[in-house]
Amino acid sequence: MSWRIFGGFALCLIALFFMGCDSGSDSPDTVSENGGTSTDMETCRVQTTAEREPDTDRQDIDADSGMDDGDTVTVTPDDVADPTPIEGMVRIADMDEDLTDLATDAYEIAIAGDAAPAVMDGILTVTLSRGGGCENHDFILVAAPRFREGNPVELPFAIVHDGKDDRCEAYLTDQVAFDLTKIQELYGTTYPAGDGLVFLAFRTPDGSACDYSGLAYDAAAGPAP
Repeated sequence: MSWRIFGGFALCLIALFFMGCDSGSDSPDTVSENGGTSTDMETCRVQTTAEREPDTDRQDIDADSGMDDGDTVTVTPDDVADPTPIEGMVRIADMDEDLTDLATDAYEIAIAGDAAPAVMDGILTVTLSRGGGCENHDFILVAAPRFREGNPVELPFAIVHDGKDDRCEAYLTDQVAFDLTKIQELYGTTYPAGDGLVFLAFRTPDGSACDYSGLAYDAAAGPAP
């Protein structure tokens, strides 16, 4: 083999090596609603804020499985049932006190494109990604009890995630729907003759920066009949 042929072969190997490195991604794959994976959503990550006390009411792994209580269960996307819309809870409460009482598990919220938060017929729908797969997680929208004056008025809110001490390792993406009736009622009490327009100002429970400020909502419209 001549040096010219050998050199050309070596250059090809080097090029293939760097192409393979560039094709990787640091973003975790998420299980989507159709069972596939997605890495192209623009998201804002919320970190865990505190250690949660163990949930003694949750269903432990069967003792006959031979696994210790501290073992980690690993599941693949094929092991997870097709995601269905999750109904979130809404609370009107002092944000700092409430978020201190409700420790938050980590999650990512989609903030752009088709998956960005949206309100329709009085329902706020958000797309959230988080680890798990073995427990039914809770998502709570916590809204401040008072509006901030402006045009439009502004109402801060945050989303709290309770992972129920889920030890499974699938990375799931779900749509979560929040009924904003309580916010509509709060607006009606505060501004009986108001035009209904509210800016829902998003806050992260862990206080981290997020490239998402919130969205407008017509509180006068309310839910669909």
